Amino acid sequence: PQFGHLPLLLNKDGSKLSKRQGDIFIEQFAKSGHLPEALLDIITNCGSGFAENRMGRKLEELIAEFDVSRIITHSSLLDLTKLPEFNRIHLAQQLEDDSKRQMVVHQLQSHVEEIYHGKLLDHDVLRKEYVENVLLLRKGHINFLKDLVSPSYSYLWVRPTVSRKQLQKLSSELDKIGGLVLGLLQSQNIAMSTDVLNKELKNLQEQVKETKYSTMMKLLRLALSGQEQGPSVAEMMISLGPKEVCARIETVLKS
Repeated sequence: PQFGHLPLLLNKDGSKLSKRQGDIFIEQFAKSGHLPEALLDIITNCGSGFAENRMGRKLEELIAEFDVSRIITHSSLLDLTKLPEFNRIHLAQQLEDDSKRQMVVHQLQSHVEEIYHGKLLDHDVLRKEYVENVLLLRKGHINFLKDLVSPSYSYLWVRPTVSRKQLQKLSSELDKIGGLVLGLLQSQNIAMSTDVLNKELKNLQEQVKETKYSTMMKLLRLALSGQEQGPSVAEMMISLGPKEVCARIETVLKS
């Protein structure tokens, strides 16, 4: 047999990896939501043995592309600040695979039940179709699955508390804007895609006298999510679905 001595794997600053760091245990990475594929990818990416380094290699690709003659003798630096990006790529890959996507759907359903237990007024948000749609819309935008149960995405699972007064501070044309959006979504001819909705929303804004498009989007985002930032209003509408969007707008208008 032939034996080889692999070079050391060091911290980004050149210091040795140590158990005293506390955050380099496999259990800690798993608890934080890091995928095994992402961890394997970043370790092999910062090392040697490959003709080129690239992110997102799967196990089969790592095996096929590995060349022992390309292993170098100097130590490799492990930059764990890049791990979330590796995780984002491998999470997106899982969502592109039909069988793995179903596993992720189940995991997210469990996370939602755990985090929002007792707050779910409508358990339809736990339906496979709804959860899967949310995952596909946010694919490539989230680093970790648990991001989708953070406060920033709470609007996906529970209705926000937004008052009419809050929205009227943005525009005195609240009722007209709300009525136009309700009419749009209640139309049988509207196709629920981001491109179509963005175009239709711009057309609606042209029917409003004093409210700019950016302000109108800010108003609708606040009405739907209770937040000033987040995904586009069109994406929010597709995620929530026409029925829920209408319900949220009607609730604000009546408040």
